[in-house]
Order: sequence, then C-alpha cells, then structure tokens
Amino acid sequence: MIKKERFLFIFNFGSEIRQFSHSGVISTLLDDNKEVYISLRVQSDEIIETLDSRVKILPYYRKSVAFYITLLKDVLDNQNILSTTWKYMPKQKVFKNKRNEYIYKVLKKIFEISVKNRWLRYLLTNLELKILFSLYNESWAKLLQDNKITKIIVNVPNYNYTLLATAHKNKIPMLLAFHTNKDLYTLGRISPFYNRIGVWNNDMKDELLKINPHINEEKILIIGCSHFCEFSPKANAPTKIEKKLNLNDDEKLILYIAAAPFVVKNEHLYLKLLEEKLEIIGLEKYTIVVKINPMDKTKYWPSYISSKVKIVNSEWEWNEKEAFNYPKKSDIENFIYLLTRSTVCIGLPSTVVVEASLMQVPFLNICFNYKNIETIYKKVSDMWNAPFYKSVIETNAAIGTFNPLEFENKLKELLINNENILTGQKKFIRKELTFQGYEIKDKSVHFIGEYNE
Repeated sequence: MIKKERFLFIFNFGSEIRQFSHSGVISTLLDDNKEVYISLRVQSDEIIETLDSRVKILPYYRKSVAFYITLLKDVLDNQNILSTTWKYMPKQKVFKNKRNEYIYKVLKKIFEISVKNRWLRYLLTNLELKILFSLYNESWAKLLQDNKITKIIVNVPNYNYTLLATAHKNKIPMLLAFHTNKDLYTLGRISPFYNRIGVWNNDMKDELLKINPHINEEKILIIGCSHFCEFSPKANAPTKIEKKLNLNDDEKLILYIAAAPFVVKNEHLYLKLLEEKLEIIGLEKYTIVVKINPMDKTKYWPSYISSKVKIVNSEWEWNEKEAFNYPKKSDIENFIYLLTRSTVCIGLPSTVVVEASLMQVPFLNICFNYKNIETIYKKVSDMWNAPFYKSVIETNAAIGTFNPLEFENKLKELLINNENILTGQKKFIRKELTFQGYEIKDKSVHFIGEYNE
C-alpha cells in the first residue's frame, strides 16, 4: 500500500502566502491528491479565507531557545556577513532588563573574540551543532505524529529551531524553498536540518555552497521562485484600479515605487525632483502614480496628491508587532495592471526590479542622496551596490542614476527609446530566476511533490 503524502507548510512570516498559496503551488498539490496542512504563526479569518478551502489548519507552537544559543549563532553568522561591506537593515537589540543587557554584551564580546581564532571557532561551531540537535518539543512531535506528516516545507531558513530539530529526530524531511536571495547575505550559514534546498539560480547555489561547505551539492535544486509566477507581459489587467485612476489612452503613467518609511525619510523630495525633471523634459500628458510601500501606515504621501500625482495604497495585511505580512490577491492584480500600463518605473534600488523585468517595464533607480532626504544607509548608492543587485548591474536590467542631472538625462532617454534596457531585463530574468511564468510554479510543485528520501 502506497503511503499517502501529507505536507505541512510552516507560515512563519507571511511571505509564504504569496509564494505557495497565491501562486497555485498548494492548490496544484491538492489537485494531485496530496494532503496539505498549514501551521500559521499568526492566525486570522482574513488569512484563512485566502487559502484553498481544502487545506487543514494546524496549531503553531512558539518555543524560544536560550538567548546564549541565539547569540552564539549570530556571532558565528557574522563571520560570514562581516566579510562583505554591505548589511541589510541592521537592527539594535532592545532590553527591558539592564542585567540581561549587561550579560548579553559580555557574552557577545567573549564569543566575538573567540571566533576570530580558527580552533576556537571550530569548537564553538561544534558546540552549536550539539545544542541544536539536542532541541526537542513534545507539542511539535505530537502534531507531526498525529497528522502523519511526511514532509515539512518552509521558505525562510533558520527559524523555529525546536521544530527543525524535532522533525529531524522524527525522520521527517525538511524542505527549504528560498523566498528571497537576500537571506544568503543576512542569515549567513544554513542550519543542517534541511534535506532539500530550492534556490533561484546557479549564482545562489554557488554562494550557498561557499558559505556552507558542509551542504551536499546534490541537495540543492534550482527552481526559481514561485513568488513571481503571476507576472508576465501577457497577464490580464484588473478593472478596479484602472477605473480609479481613469487615465486617458494617450497619457503616460510614470510609476514611482515608494520605500518603507523606516528606510527613507522625506522621500517626497525625490517625487518633487521627478516632477521638476518631467517639466524640463517637456512631457505634457502624464500622471505619476506613487505606489505606497505596504509597511507604510503613515499619512505621509496623500499630502502630495496633485493634478499630476495620484496615490495607490498597497493592499497588504501587515501585523507590525508580529512581523507578519502578505499581499492580498487584489494587490498583485493592481501591481500587474500598474506595470502593464507604465512607461517607466522609478524608485530606489529594490527587488521590484524582478517584477519590472518580468513585465518588461524600464526601471530607473535613484542612487544619490538629495537635499534633506535621510536613509538608513550613509549613501543611497550602497543600495545599488548590494550583493543581491549584482545580476541587475551585470545585465543592465535597471539604470542607476547618481546625480540629479544624470537622472534627468536617463529619464529622457527612456521616454524616447527603451529597447536596450528591455533586452537587459530578459537576460536578467534568465540569470536571476532561471524560469518564469507558471513554469516556476511547476518547478516548485515538482521540488516539493517528487522528493523522496
């Protein structure tokens, strides 16, 4: 008798909803007679309504590990991260208890000094592994056994170690399908619990092996990322946002992608600069649409609405306290329409370059500090030079501008002729995602469904 497959998806941060649910990966597995369970770190009726009704929802158990274990891992990870000149959104740890803060700082200093010595680093790494493999949680074990789970799927590495270790002890395969290439640079090493790892491309695979030489190369498969499978120039446009904007056929849409408010302050000055440059260029029939960042809950942008500027809110669910967020299906449809209708997309360097390239929309990047604009980086150009942007630069998938005059000139060029950048974007997608459209979904389905020990 063939053992029935029962897959458990762990939704840790919300990105899994777009990557596995909106994309159709889970529905395809269900259509193929697999049983699918989801454990949600944050539960709500709104989330459950977005999921395929055939999915079974299971509890999520939060079991934190001792702070010194996390600290040891962070210090060891930093040995990889410190080898680069770029850090993504550095965070400051906040303590309520002064005594704990003091202990943390003392231990951190001891660990940081120790890992500089090759032999001590080796000993600490082995200590870390022994501690991780010793973790176990009875609640997770009972959930896995009672529901006869045969595979567990995650999209973010190194989270909920008690689940990872418990699954390992119960001999349940753990599959990791990377959600973002940034995780290679922000999370450092990958824990040893994964039986199979799905990456976007060959470069990701090489980087993963460089940072984690202990990983068996055969465990790593190139599958693209189903997060992007709905984006293509042939995608159907919705009507709601189209009616709301009410653009004339001969009117150019200039799409401005706003950053998160904690990344950039006074970003409206870039918008004002864009308006000034469009006037200098002499473009007459146009509308600038500012797509507000999904993590922006301020009342900042509506102040800058004018006859030439319209604002579109991102239709996301964002639980700031729990760091859990995801786009509604309508937001993806709106974004597809905006890109379909856009003449050019403008913003700071970001992963939006992937969607813009898939939709064949020129992406003009602002890479310069300007007036009173403040960012979490000393120089805005640091975002352009981030490791995850390497393929963008190599293939000319976006145009970087490093002063206001260059911004004006490149914008003018794109409004006249964009063939070169569109060619670059096609190269970028082949290099970055390897696959595109619903071929990516099929790769993810195969990655999950066909794996056997």
